[in-house]
Amino acid sequence: MAKTDYETDATKEANREHVFDRSRVIEVERPAGGPKSTLAIRFDGTDIERLRGIAEATGIGITQLVRSWVLERLDAGAPDTEDRLLEDLTATLEKSLDTARKVKAVHLSSSIAAH
Repeated sequence: MAKTDYETDATKEANREHVFDRSRVIEVERPAGGPKSTLAIRFDGTDIERLRGIAEATGIGITQLVRSWVLERLDAGAPDTEDRLLEDLTATLEKSLDTARKVKAVHLSSSIAAH
């Protein structure tokens, strides 16, 4: 049975995913432990193409690229949400206090000028 053009193109595309430049292989240290778990993430086609382009330019697979980015972010540590909220609240309160002081100064100036 002869392969159709569709099957041939699909096979070529599947094989293309497995070709990479071995001179650009990046060694990754894997921590000891059990088997890894899989996480499925949905992306728009445009985002997948962008990721694929970055991965190809870097010489790694798209999955390895996304995994390394996620692990990098996890290793950096998430910002402390409570501290950030307190900083935002403090900044807002200081701005409100500054505005109240300015209004008070204008009001006092107007009162003095009226007398």
